[in-house]
Amino acid sequence: MAIVTQGFELSISVVDSGANRSTLHWMANTAVVIDFTTAQAQRDLLVTDLAAITDSVVESTRLTEVQYEDTLVYPATAQNENKASITYLIDGTNKKGNLKVPAPKIAIFVETTGPNSNIVDTANGIVVSYTDNFRSTAGWFISDGESIITVLKGKRVHAKNNNG
Repeated sequence: MAIVTQGFELSISVVDSGANRSTLHWMANTAVVIDFTTAQAQRDLLVTDLAAITDSVVESTRLTEVQYEDTLVYPATAQNENKASITYLIDGTNKKGNLKVPAPKIAIFVETTGPNSNIVDTANGIVVSYTDNFRSTAGWFISDGESIITVLKGKRVHAKNNNG
């Protein structure tokens, strides 16, 4: 099993004189765009050409590398409707946030059976490692540029699903 690059996608947002945003989306030609450096160069060319053809101004771009698992094997028992709901304190505020993990491993709960099998063990190494990705010193924001300062608690929840 390996994560492999399928290609690249580009979104460019332009705004008009009324601050109205229009976002355009494209998939890269994989015969031409073979790596991230080429994708960046092709993005720059398209931004230049778009700016020349529109009266709106380029507000932002988003260049994404699309990857997928090339030998996907479906898990035997995972259900994405079953979630671990982890409550945390947002760094620099008195506000709380919530992080949901689909199909959580039983190992992150206090017990494997009984009432405590619905309580997330927030000191569990797997939970700590995952939530550490969203601290102010790490590489990812939870949302809106926010970071986790303290993980408070967690529990098992179920989400509605109409997939059958």
